[in-house]
Parts: sequence; C-alpha cells; structure tokens
Amino acid sequence: MTVVYEISIFKYIVSKLFPVLLPVFIGAVIFAFACFFVYKYLKKNPDSDFLDSVKKQVRHPKFFGGILIALITLQFIVLGFYYVDSSISDVELIKDYQNGKCHVVSGAVEQYSPYMGDPNQVFYPYYGKHETFYVDGVFFALIDGVSLGYDTPAINGGLVTGNGQKVEIYYLTDGNGNNHIMKLKTDQ
Repeated sequence: MTVVYEISIFKYIVSKLFPVLLPVFIGAVIFAFACFFVYKYLKKNPDSDFLDSVKKQVRHPKFFGGILIALITLQFIVLGFYYVDSSISDVELIKDYQNGKCHVVSGAVEQYSPYMGDPNQVFYPYYGKHETFYVDGVFFALIDGVSLGYDTPAINGGLVTGNGQKVEIYYLTDGNGNNHIMKLKTDQ
C-alpha cells in the first residue's frame, strides 16, 4: 500500500488556520485604529458626553463611524478567537498522532455512500459535499473543507472511491466522537 495522505501541523496551519488568522489580524488592526480615533476624539473634547456625541452623530460622523467600525470588527475578532480556540484542540490531535497515539484500521471499504448532490453546489458546513463509509466496522465521514485531516470526497478528486477498495487508515477520535483520518494508505 502507498501513503497517499498524511497530516502535518504545517499543512494544517497553511490550509485551515492561516486563512482565519489573517482576517483576525486585519480586524484587530482596524479595531485598534477605530479605538484610537474614538480616544483621540474624546481627549480633544473632554467635556463632551458620550451619549450626546452619539445623538449628534450627524455633527460628528467620524466619531460615530469610529464606534461603529470598532463594534463590527470586535465581532469578527471574537468569532476568530472562537475558531482559533477550536483549532488548538485540532493541533493537539495532530500532536497525538505524531506521538503515535492513534488507531489503525485496514481492510475493504464497506457501505460507501458517495455525495449525491449537485457537484457545483456547496453548503457549509455539514450538508455539503460529503461521503461516508466504514472500514473494519469503524465509521468515517469525509466533509469537504470541514474535517480535520483527510476530508476530500471522491467528487472533488478524493481517493476513497467505492466499496471493496483496500485501505489502511490511521485515525484519531475527537471529543465529539468523530473519527479524523490522519494518514491514508491505498492500493492504487
């Protein structure tokens, strides 16, 4: 059997984490700029009341715009940190795999269920391009772009293509009971 996929922390950071961290960083810079602008306005006008300034937004559109931008970017930063927090557990799973703390199953693919929808339509996250199968009684679901590890369904060029295919899978189970493929070997 030939190794056709193996996860690494570098691949994970580049494919999953970097696309989220860059907008979070940009959002943090915009948030800091907006806060600085609001601070500068309040320092320049020490006797102005905050609520009066908001009520007079027509007279001070830059001040109101600064507050609005700060609140919107703060929302994106919080969402980004939520994603980063879930990514930390993903990195811990990858480290467990690298330390040899994984399960291995080998055998034929059984009960293969390919994606049956429109190949040009993608729904995120759990109703999109996905397929499921069993190997030696262990259930796997490949959800394109969502699962940690190998997650490419056959419709997108994935290598698990049908019943009877011989595979060897190194996998880890997360806290929710989902099996993530860390290494995939096939007999291609």
